[in-house]
Amino acid sequence: MAIKLPEKLKGFALFIEGQGYGGRCPELNLPKLGRKMEDFRGGGMDRPVEVDMGGEKLEASYTLAEYTPAIIEQWGLTTVDGLSVRFKGSVKADDVDGDEIPVEVVLRGRHKEMDFGSWKAGDSATLKVSVAVAEYELIYNGKTMIKISVTGMEETVGGVDRLASRRKNLGL
Repeated sequence: MAIKLPEKLKGFALFIEGQGYGGRCPELNLPKLGRKMEDFRGGGMDRPVEVDMGGEKLEASYTLAEYTPAIIEQWGLTTVDGLSVRFKGSVKADDVDGDEIPVEVVLRGRHKEMDFGSWKAGDSATLKVSVAVAEYELIYNGKTMIKISVTGMEETVGGVDRLASRRKNLGL
């Protein structure tokens, strides 16, 4: 049996409010998906189990190789979902013939922190930006894999909205 090589990121681009920053974004960090777990050990149980208490907060970040006025002017947005952020990537395994596969992460949120770094003569002045995320969507090859809307109380994974019954039960 032959081994299967992993899909590797071949390139990526950053879009903020539809404006592309290709070539100016050397690094980005996608949101970590995490669950808040709480130990529970009831009477008669030999050891605890972890009980799911909901999702952890979502954060992303990116670095620009310049100070970008359009980004800086977005500081202080007053709504939790006031900003559109899109990370587009292209992946491919080198043992598979054919086109690269598109991967996208689409976010809505607002800038949480802007780090203008330090200045040193002859060095780049970078802008590191953190994003507090209210909506998250992971799209692999055109298919939505995960969609989370914190304020919309939605968490869809593999086409199944895991919070639908809760919204129904709460009359939302």
